[in-house]
Amino acid sequence: MNGHPEVAALLAYFPTVYQPSRIRALQNAGGYSGAQFWKLDTASGPCCLRRWPQETSRNRLNWIHEVVVQANAAGLREIPVPLINAQGKRLTHWQQHDWELAPWMPGRANFHQEPSDEKLVAALHVLARFHLATAQFRGPPRCVSQTPPGLQQRLQRLRQFQQLDATTFAQALADIDWPGWLPRAKRVRLLFDCVHSQICTELSQASHRQVPLQPCLRDIWHDHVLFSGNRVTGLIDFGAMRMETVAGDLARLLGSLAGDDPQRWQLGLTAYEEVRRLEAAERVLIAIYDRSAVALSGMNWLWWLAIERRQFENREAILKRLDDNADRLARLAAGDSPHSAD
Repeated sequence: MNGHPEVAALLAYFPTVYQPSRIRALQNAGGYSGAQFWKLDTASGPCCLRRWPQETSRNRLNWIHEVVVQANAAGLREIPVPLINAQGKRLTHWQQHDWELAPWMPGRANFHQEPSDEKLVAALHVLARFHLATAQFRGPPRCVSQTPPGLQQRLQRLRQFQQLDATTFAQALADIDWPGWLPRAKRVRLLFDCVHSQICTELSQASHRQVPLQPCLRDIWHDHVLFSGNRVTGLIDFGAMRMETVAGDLARLLGSLAGDDPQRWQLGLTAYEEVRRLEAAERVLIAIYDRSAVALSGMNWLWWLAIERRQFENREAILKRLDDNADRLARLAAGDSPHSAD
């Protein structure tokens, strides 16, 4: 454990079986939440150690853990349940951070590299099982049949972007000195201007819809679904979990895996409904959540980097995400939607 004294001291809070023979620092493990990760080789198998950002609410983390435990108890073995420390808790407070230790889930996030219908079906089956397992979760906060909070949040974000001073924003974008950054940023901004009125109208018209709300992952996308062969063997990263409509999770996952392929969207929705039936209102909201995500995704990155001046490790991954978003934005601006019934 040389080179990782802070991790070694923290792990003293855990039983001997979890003391590692090897520690590998993964930094943010490709994520953008501010969390830090380490992979541990232990006598009980590989484990993942996560250090949450200081600003993350401990009450919310405890709530997330309660949801995960319930889903696992209902038979969802594809999710990692944080392990209990010597104090009988799943969170360990150490050096001004909350930490969790969980089993390392097997598999790889390789759908884009090795896509198949079987993988898509498996991913949607697991998502539906998660929604079924947590639908009756009784821990606070709990809401039933309300307007999904994501609709209003996205509408507010769109309006915030519309109110940006064009000159100030353009200068902030130009101040970022990354190779290939500025042409991408300009393309995203231009395409956003083409679609924002349409998306604002859609979100405003949907704001009256009432659907069941329950714990939803909210960041279920390509990199968080692990496959072994065509089988899902891991769902990871629950830091964004909150009460929402399942339509948001479906839009996030299918937008990531299926893109603008209408056949794959239909295959995925059919697979989901083999496990959990969708209400008519949920079906309508899936398309609205997907289109609003396409409109907002690239602009969020421009805002975080140019206005908030956040720092991220993997620039190439961000540029790739901007390219992918701009391609979907261009199709959305052209009226080319993967949703057959809007």
